[in-house]
Amino acid sequence: METVKLSTLVRFVLPELQELLTVQELEMPVVLKNGIDSISYEDILEIIEATISHMNEKGVLLH
Repeated sequence: METVKLSTLVRFVLPELQELLTVQELEMPVVLKNGIDSISYEDILEIIEATISHMNEKGVLLH
């Protein structure tokens, strides 16, 4: 298992999305069962969706 910041995943898989996420979202830790090399495009989209949803539940303003 490996823990990385969401920003690391985004840079590795979809760097163009980095500008669309807030600093708080990019700082969220993500635990990877099989390491960063096993992350797919679909995985990163699901992780981003879950992160945004989590931040929204905490009352963080999205812009």
